[in-house]
Amino acid sequence: AVAPTQGTGMWSVYSGSGVFDNPTIPNTIVNGLQKGANTMRWSVTKGACINHVDLLVNNLKVNLNAGVDSSICTKSTILNAVPAVTGTTGEWTIISGSATFFPSRNDPKARIGGLANDDNYFAWTITSNGCATVDTVRITVNAPQQANAGSDQSIVGSASSLNADPIPPLLGVGSWSLVSGGGEIDNIYNPQSSVTNLRRGANNFRWTVVKNGCYSTDEVTITNGQSINAEAGPDQEVCASTATLRANDPDVGIG
Repeated sequence: AVAPTQGTGMWSVYSGSGVFDNPTIPNTIVNGLQKGANTMRWSVTKGACINHVDLLVNNLKVNLNAGVDSSICTKSTILNAVPAVTGTTGEWTIISGSATFFPSRNDPKARIGGLANDDNYFAWTITSNGCATVDTVRITVNAPQQANAGSDQSIVGSASSLNADPIPPLLGVGSWSLVSGGGEIDNIYNPQSSVTNLRRGANNFRWTVVKNGCYSTDEVTITNGQSINAEAGPDQEVCASTATLRANDPDVGIG
């Protein structure tokens, strides 16, 4: 305000809200403005005479919210900011990490892909009449390394070695499990563990990579082509017209 040449000046709140650093200073700072219109009154008093002028301070009615921080298992998701109101413009920007936006950066519910592992930070900025307000959101990607259990094997014998891709640090922890068939895994956490006591036929093993509750799996089949042994059992002499046969029960094939 203009400092008075006569009398004393004083700021007051006529409507809305505001807190003055020093209400007697013409160019004081006012804090605590409510959203929308706030009318500040500058009054000059001299004796019993008062003159005043009002100043409208419009605090933009922007409901700014970039959404809730989240942790996900994939490198894509949907953002969830509060849309910009009429007369304002919203836009996403990348603070750190990486992403592609679809259909555009101006969509508050934009789909994003190509996220970086770990933390990605995004800013949702709403602009009106040259004024910008910003809120941020964090999206943490816990995607583990894509599991690769190696190539299927065909062997003759009851022992072999598994051959999954090793896992670099920070990309998860891998472990083997038996899905079907038979076999004893020497070390379930070793991607190249040995496996023994394989059954004849197909033996299926699963390699699972886990990171912060997220997982990726792949399976490998080791086919033991060892020849099938048919055992009809021992010869018998019986004292009746019935007998019980004692052949072996095949683990592959039909007897």
